Amino acid sequence: MPMYNKPHLTFEEQVNLLQARGLTVNDIETAKNVLASSNYYRFTGYAIPFMDEREKFKAGVTFENVLQAMCLDEQLRDLLAVALKHIEIDFRTTFAYEHSLPPNGPMGYKNPDCFVDVPQHQKTLEKINEALTNSKNEKCVIHLNQKYGEIPVWAMVEVVSFGTIVRLYKNSIKPDMNRIARRYMMKSRILATYMHHLSVVRNMCAHHVRLWDKSFICFNPLNN
Repeated sequence: MPMYNKPHLTFEEQVNLLQARGLTVNDIETAKNVLASSNYYRFTGYAIPFMDEREKFKAGVTFENVLQAMCLDEQLRDLLAVALKHIEIDFRTTFAYEHSLPPNGPMGYKNPDCFVDVPQHQKTLEKINEALTNSKNEKCVIHLNQKYGEIPVWAMVEVVSFGTIVRLYKNSIKPDMNRIARRYMMKSRILATYMHHLSVVRNMCAHHVRLWDKSFICFNPLNN
C-alpha cells in the first residue's frame, strides 16, 4: 500500500491549488479566511459538482459559487434539525408508551421475548447499558437506581441515542411494531424505514455533514 505523501499546505497554498485547478478566486483574503474556518476538505466536498472528471473546475466557476452551496447546506441542516427534533422526541415518547403496555411492562425492553432477533437485541442492550452507565450522574438515573435498581423504558428513552430506539423498534415483535405504527398511520415496515433514514439524517445534521448533493443508500428496515 503506497504511503500518503501529500504535504501540509498553508491556507494561501490551498487557495493557489484551487486556482491551479481552474477555480476563479476574486478575493484571496476572503478565500483564505473561509478555508481557515471551514477546512479545505469540507470546501472541496461542495466543489465536486462544479468540477469535471479530471478534477478541474468547469469554466466560469467562482469561489463564491462553491461558498453559496456551503451556506445553502448549512441552512438546510438547520431547518432539518428543527423538524427532526420534534419527530425524534415524539417517537421516543411513543415507543416508551406503547412498548411498556402489558404484557411487556416497564422493563420489557430487556426481555428477549419482546424481540425477533435475540442476538441483535443483546447487542442493542449492551449499547443501552453503556449509555446508562455514561449517564449515571443524571438526576433521574441516580434516583431510579437508588430507589428501584432499574431504569424503566420511559426513562431509558431519554438517555440512549435515537438510533438505539430505532434499532429496538425494528427488532420488536410484530404486535408491538404494529401498535406503534398505528400512531403514525403507517405500516410497521414503512415506519421502520422512515425512522432509520431520519436517524441517519439527524446524525448527519448533528455532525455538520454535507447533505446538499448527497446520495443516500436505501436501507433494509430489518437490518441494522
